[in-house]
Amino acid sequence: MSENVAATSAAGAESRGAEKTADASKRPGLMRMLRLSETKKLHLIVSASLSAISSILSLAPYILAARILGLFLSDTSAPPYGEMLRLGIWVGAIAIVRYLLVFASIISSHLAAFEILYRTRLRLCDHLGKLSMGWFGRRRSGEVKKILSEDVEEMEIFIAHHIPDIFTGAVQPLV
Repeated sequence: MSENVAATSAAGAESRGAEKTADASKRPGLMRMLRLSETKKLHLIVSASLSAISSILSLAPYILAARILGLFLSDTSAPPYGEMLRLGIWVGAIAIVRYLLVFASIISSHLAAFEILYRTRLRLCDHLGKLSMGWFGRRRSGEVKKILSEDVEEMEIFIAHHIPDIFTGAVQPLV
């Protein structure tokens, strides 16, 4: 009898562990979305890196502008206009490079987002194909359409826009 109790409690523990694992894989939120994003990890790393570099470069024009102002206000009788022009060209060049990096970051994150959305929709459609007709009978067609289009589309906003913004926001105060 004690063997049956031990076997029953062991089986119960295994099933509870399996339920926890299943619950964790179906859990909505940031961690679930990041797990879905693993297929395009390289695009997201590139996007985050370019965003961080862009964030660092965003401060350079202010530093150079302060240097230009310092040269202009220097005690010399004739301000070094050649040096000021050179620094002004650097300000423009850095601003252009920064915006090109922002553009590349956004392109990379969008490429990742659209591929992730595509794969998510494929998985959802595959899953819907395995459901019984009774499941569809209990739901309105608008609910299913909303899940496939609007709910999945909300992931794009996070992946394509918020990931670069998060890294920009994290790096900027450190600089």
